[in-house]
Formats: sequence, C-alpha cells, structure tokens
Amino acid sequence: MFVTKPSNKKTKILHIATGNYSPRVIKEVSTLVEHYEVYVIQAVRLKDSEPKAHFYHINYYPQLWKRICFNFPKILFWYFKIQPKVVHIHVIELIPIAYLFSLLKTKVIFDIYEDFHKKLPTKQKNNILLSLFSYFDKLSSKHFNLIFAENTYLTSYPNIIKNHEVILNYPRKADFETIHFHFNISKPEVFYIGQISSNRCIEKLLEAIYLLKELYPNIKLHLFGYFSSNDFPRKLEVLIKEYDLEENVLKYGMTSFKEAAEIAKNAFVGIALLKDVGDYSISYPTKMFEYMASGLPVITSNFEHCLSVINSTKAGFGVNPESVQEIFEVINWFIQNPKEAKEMGNLGKEAIQKQYNWESEAKKLIAFYQKVLAD
Repeated sequence: MFVTKPSNKKTKILHIATGNYSPRVIKEVSTLVEHYEVYVIQAVRLKDSEPKAHFYHINYYPQLWKRICFNFPKILFWYFKIQPKVVHIHVIELIPIAYLFSLLKTKVIFDIYEDFHKKLPTKQKNNILLSLFSYFDKLSSKHFNLIFAENTYLTSYPNIIKNHEVILNYPRKADFETIHFHFNISKPEVFYIGQISSNRCIEKLLEAIYLLKELYPNIKLHLFGYFSSNDFPRKLEVLIKEYDLEENVLKYGMTSFKEAAEIAKNAFVGIALLKDVGDYSISYPTKMFEYMASGLPVITSNFEHCLSVINSTKAGFGVNPESVQEIFEVINWFIQNPKEAKEMGNLGKEAIQKQYNWESEAKKLIAFYQKVLAD
C-alpha cells in the first residue's frame, strides 16, 4: 500500500500593478503570503517594507501606450514562467491581457479601485482606447472574479457572473503605530499626500495658503505624491510664483506615508479634498483614513459619506471643496485651536483602532480567495 505524502507547496498567486504605486497592493499581499506563494509585478517602488513575496519591479510610464508596449511582454514572460493559479490585477489597462489568462484557464481577480464608467466622461485623452477598455470592463463582469473598494461601485456592475466581494481600503493599524505629529503651531505645516491634480483641489488649497500667509508668513504646505498629468507641474509652478509661495510650498514626489510624516512632523492637519467629478462624490478618499490613523485631524469634502465618518468620529471637518474661503477658515481654526486639533486627531486614531482598519477587511480577502479557488 502506497501512502501519498501531503504536498507542502503553496498555491501560486500573481498580483500585477502597472500603474502608480498603491499601498493596497502591499496590504493585500501581506495578508496573502501567509497562505499562498505570492508573486508581484509592480511599478513604482517605495521604501516601504515589502512583504515576503517574490517581487518583479517594472518601470512606470505615464503614457499608456508605453506601459502596453514595454510592460505587457514582460508580464507575459513572467506569467508563463510562474504559471500561477490566480492572477490578481489592480488596474483597468490590464483587462485585455488578463482576459487572455482567463482563456488559458487561469482564475482572474480584478480589483476595482474606481468606478470607471462614471470617470470615463471626465477623461479627455485617448478616447478610443478608453472606450475599448470600457468594453473590456464589461467583459470582466462576466469572466473575472471582482473585488470592489467601495459598496457604491456595485451599481455599475449589474450582471456579475462570478464571485465578488467588497473589501474597503482601510489602513493597517501597524503601519501607523510609530507615526507621531508634533502639532507645533509656531511652525504651522499643512500635510497632503496622494495624487497632485486639479480634481484634488490643489489650486484651491494654494489660494487658501496664499490667504493664510498674510497671517502666518512661515506657513508651509507639504505636497507628497505624483502629478496626474504632464502639464500640471508647470501649471502648479505658475500659481506658486503668482502667489509668491516659493518658500511656503514644498514638493517631494512619491514618498511613503511614514517618511512623509517624518519630514512634515510639525503638521497639524491633513488635506483630503476631492471635487464633485466622476465617482469622487460617492467614494471615500483613502487618505482620509490614513490621516486619521496617523493622528492628524482631517479636512475633507462635504460629501454625505465623508461627513458620516468625520461627524461620527469628530476627527475633522467637511468643507465645500470649491470654496477657498471655507478651506482658509478651517485651516485657520486649527491653527487658532491647537488643543482641539490634537484631540480631533486622537479621536480619529481611536476610530481607526476600533473600526476603520484593514484587519477587519483581511479576513474577507482570505475567505474570497478560498471561494475563488474552490470554483
């Protein structure tokens, strides 16, 4: 009688993220490495400590055609070399190649960070390609397993055939345990991290800083992140020069939250503003929760879903994202009320510890993978 020894080999999982850096990839991979052998093809590497997975780093190209021409061949090479059981994609441009993988009998998971159908009308360039990807996006609802970062995205996918789950993009508690801001109002510093674009109200924020400079000449605005378009850096520089803010606005590029918090350690408020375009009015800004986790009070848009979090936790204020005056007044209030600002930050951190954390979502991710692999 022959006894077959149980295999110690773990199921191979491949995550692919060719767009700008997403902390969500690291959070998901950190959760999955305890159960699977995880491979990651990722553009834009930061100094964050990466989980114990196999990483293949590729270049990030702002132009879509370059990402397709230069990165897709590498993805195909590594796919056939790894031969994963599951491919987990993180950007919509990967749908065509992921559809090929599904035809090759690989299980595909599409992680949907934004409601592309609502954002499509706001895109001005590459309309033909975007329409094509919109078509593939509809195919994904029939052939892919879907993860949604927001409950509201489900309305754009009425005909889901395979497994789906909503896994909210909350911060990991451990990532923010060692982060502390000093709330040094004698050196007022405003903190922003994320995509730098007009839709993130950066121009409105600059105008507010211009007004605040009249009261606080040494005020600083720290901008950490990447630009949404090739022309916005020049537009930003023109505005900075026009408002005479060369000494007040500091830009750093892509930076991990931990490193950014060390640079801007005197910050007393985090900015998480979004304009009412595309799906922003129904989506949580991830940075809102990250600021809360770090102990910073938040200024966010006065959308209903954002206000429900901010008002219930008392972790900050919601303002009209188009109103320079409201942004100015709230930042000024924080400067004038440092004790209350710090207390708001503490309340936000407490809310993350109790409710809005990745640990609650990680269990859903593991259960979802088990369901996908069982099909």
